[in-house]
Amino acid sequence: MSLERKTLRRRILAGAAALTLSLSVVACSDAEEATGTAGDALSSATDAAGSAIDEATGGADSPDETTEPGEEGSPGETTEVESADGEPLEVPAAVLPVAEQAGFGAPTEVEEGAEGQTLVSFEEGYVVNSVEGGAQSLVGMIAETWIDEGGLDSDVGVPVAPEEANAEGNGWTQEFNNGTISWADDGSGEFVADIQSN
Repeated sequence: MSLERKTLRRRILAGAAALTLSLSVVACSDAEEATGTAGDALSSATDAAGSAIDEATGGADSPDETTEPGEEGSPGETTEVESADGEPLEVPAAVLPVAEQAGFGAPTEVEEGAEGQTLVSFEEGYVVNSVEGGAQSLVGMIAETWIDEGGLDSDVGVPVAPEEANAEGNGWTQEFNNGTISWADDGSGEFVADIQSN
């Protein structure tokens, strides 16, 4: 093979190697750019989702954060949410994490008490927000008994702790700032309300 052919062959091979290297650099650059663009898009989507959740819940904690009942918000701090009938409704901010923890849907009504307490009604039950007990949920027959006894104006006052199972395992009791309400088996298989005022 002549020297001229060898030189030409080397130049062709060198050119092919250079072209392959250039294409690899461009491919890597495009991949990095695509990865960066995908990362930016994911970050933007995450930010938008977070903003949508904050807007929908009025900035309340997300469900995966642990919130103790009555821990958040003062009795006067409110936020606007969508009610069950689609209308805007002002509710105490402390009510939202407690309602979510109880599995309640959208609120249906808000009632203000004479001493700054708030009763927020839901299809599934109630959440009372007060200085004495913070935000506390009320469900089932204890809730209905409390409502029948006057709700925010009842002699037992407002709830200061969540409902708990009785030590005997025959019902439930909830503490209020002026007493307790129990819903328990009376020994005959019948469940009855027992209201104890302090």
